[in-house]
Amino acid sequence: MAGRPESVPSYLLSEVKLYEHASDRERYDCLADVFAILQTLEGLEGAYVKDAVAPAEYETACKALMAQFKTAVVRVSAADLGGDVDKFIETYQLQCKSAMRRLQVGVPATVEHGAHRDGEENTAKFVARATAIILTTLDRLVMGQPQIKDILPSIKDLLANFNSIPALPAEFEGKVMCRKWLEIMNPKNVFTDLTEDEVKQLQFDFETANDEFARFLEH
Repeated sequence: MAGRPESVPSYLLSEVKLYEHASDRERYDCLADVFAILQTLEGLEGAYVKDAVAPAEYETACKALMAQFKTAVVRVSAADLGGDVDKFIETYQLQCKSAMRRLQVGVPATVEHGAHRDGEENTAKFVARATAIILTTLDRLVMGQPQIKDILPSIKDLLANFNSIPALPAEFEGKVMCRKWLEIMNPKNVFTDLTEDEVKQLQFDFETANDEFARFLEH
């Protein structure tokens, strides 16, 4: 009957516990979720660039992963992450630049840069929607000092509608403006009040985009 070799100290054969309490286990599980979501999103971005996934499937999966990431990060403290997400990535040597870029912008690449969509030929519908979003957002900015949650969805919708107009150039000023504000707003808490300067800049940017859009439609 085989027994434990006498040369092996008993402490080396004892079970090693990663955590002592249920709260510790939950913390490790949450960190594992953050790690897994970043890796998965990085893989999805690479697959989309290589045309290995259909735009519609990519967009659905990307939106789901970004939502899951926000939930996972809320469940862990800054201390658990090592300071912030960037520090977490550095500590665990993650290669996920594309994933972090996507999370920073806050919308799938199909929305940021545009992609073929069903009904794309119905340009009038997208023109009408884009115009309505611009005017509604300007009204909201004039009425008071809104929070990010009041403006961010409109910017996402505006960019999506701009990208659904085939003749609108990729570097159209309105698209550039939307991408700029997505990068500014998306990392922040949605309940953050916009500063007076931000409101004024947004008004200027939306008015400029509206004028440029009108000139585009005249040609």
